[in-house]
Amino acid sequence: MTTLFYFFRLAIRNLRRGGQRIVIAWLCILLGTTVLVAMTMMAQSIQGALLIEPAQLVGGDLSLVRQSGEPVLSEHVAQLDALRRSGAISQYTLIAYNTSSIVFHTLTSGELHFIGNGMGIQPGTYPLAG
Repeated sequence: MTTLFYFFRLAIRNLRRGGQRIVIAWLCILLGTTVLVAMTMMAQSIQGALLIEPAQLVGGDLSLVRQSGEPVLSEHVAQLDALRRSGAISQYTLIAYNTSSIVFHTLTSGELHFIGNGMGIQPGTYPLAG
């Protein structure tokens, strides 16, 4: 109890002599708290951006990519349908990527709009997860 009284008396005496130390202490506490809250919020936003479930990232549990430039034929789609019917896979969707430039314009305008990458999906089955 005496130490508490001692520190209280010391604080009162420092306030009477000049409050500069107290103001600086309050500013340090305020700045420290602000920085701590800002760093915590930034860490949480980065964590949310980096820790994504793989199924949400690729739209399913597995992603197959064709390395050759050959198109997907109806025989390939029939094989995927057979796998789905047999129960080996539950569902699939085809995604077409176009990495060359895509150009479009509206009917009423002559302005051309360039898109670097295009992606074609099956709206009824994409995304598989989420």
